[in-house]
Amino acid sequence: MQILNIGSGSSGNATLVYDGETLIQIDAGLPSKKIKEGLASLNKTLNDVRGLFITHSHSDHLKYANIYPKEKIFTHSDCLPLSELEKDNILFPNTKYILGTFEITPILLSHDVKCFGYVVHSTITDETLVNITDTGYIPDNSFEIISNADFYIFESNHDTDMELNSPRPAYLIKRNMSDTGHLNNIDSSYYLSLIVGNKTKTILFAHLSRDCNREDLVLKAYKDVFLAQKGSIPDIEVYCLHQDLPTFIQTKVK
Repeated sequence: MQILNIGSGSSGNATLVYDGETLIQIDAGLPSKKIKEGLASLNKTLNDVRGLFITHSHSDHLKYANIYPKEKIFTHSDCLPLSELEKDNILFPNTKYILGTFEITPILLSHDVKCFGYVVHSTITDETLVNITDTGYIPDNSFEIISNADFYIFESNHDTDMELNSPRPAYLIKRNMSDTGHLNNIDSSYYLSLIVGNKTKTILFAHLSRDCNREDLVLKAYKDVFLAQKGSIPDIEVYCLHQDLPTFIQTKVK
């Protein structure tokens, strides 16, 4: 499996996932120029994308969805008007959708608008990607389906101290730290410590706040939490995604 995150953060999100047969995109919060550049690096074009899977209606995930015809757009009915979705492309939580060689299962997250995470399984590589951002917590009924994936794109939005001491308005701080906001560094790594397994190859920490987080704090939280929970740090590649730079990951044999 090849995963190309084109950008991750409040200014825009988009990820390409390719298994050698089927190519999909998760979210479309970045301009078409960046999407086309990302596709070109995979020797692909917009026409090669079989489907765009949108997580929720916030503009940093949805703004540029119109680069694709509506028959290629998949999401829930709270995200786009029904007139902008094909009937068969309306997704429901915990219901598997098959597109080419991918099995894609949406899971319901906890944000201030209805939001999906996606579990993407390739039937030809037998690899799974879990994409979870924009949630205040992980619902208990999702743990089984998201456990022991090969790849995780997982939100680690803010450092709690930086958020609390930021000049942001009080309502925004409260929202970000709530159950319908964003995962902080400690909670993110705690959830990961419960779900990673012997298949897990790579963790990509996502949606880092520009103002209230730093990469070193994310990685410190990861190490501290895993040492506390597991007694050791697993043999897993760990990266932080960037707002303005692409990140490319592909299968490596352990």
